[in-house]
Amino acid sequence: MLQRHAARLLTRIGVAIDDHRAGPGGTRLQVAALPYRSGEHGVEILLVTSRRSRRWILPKGWPLHGQSLADSAAREAYEEAGIQGETAPGEIGRFMTMKPGAGPHPVLVFPLAVVTELAHWPEQRERSRKWFPIGEAIAAIAPDQRELLRGFEP
Repeated sequence: MLQRHAARLLTRIGVAIDDHRAGPGGTRLQVAALPYRSGEHGVEILLVTSRRSRRWILPKGWPLHGQSLADSAAREAYEEAGIQGETAPGEIGRFMTMKPGAGPHPVLVFPLAVVTELAHWPEQRERSRKWFPIGEAIAAIAPDQRELLRGFEP
């Protein structure tokens, strides 16, 4: 009981937990970055392809122990998309995802104002990245994530 309470508290204040368990019953959680910039025609969103299906997704992954959830999201954006920037400390929303072997779990989303795009990054050979005007990004991602982007204002 005490362990569950501590896990909820740590998640609420934005600290990643060793085993990625955040909620009652040991619900696993992931973090995602919502990379954005101002373009010629307004806000643009950077999406990456998933490894298997090659769908357009937000960079996401498991939080690291000792790293804030926002910093973990920024790390995923670096690894999967080769970008760096300023991450907002608070989540702007969440969605549910299904990962084989892990079952359904929430993904907490943190805006990332992109400052740098790197020429080389860890998952460069496994993924593509592309900037989309926000309307096109909404159409490109999974339906359960579209509301999150519709309401996004940097």
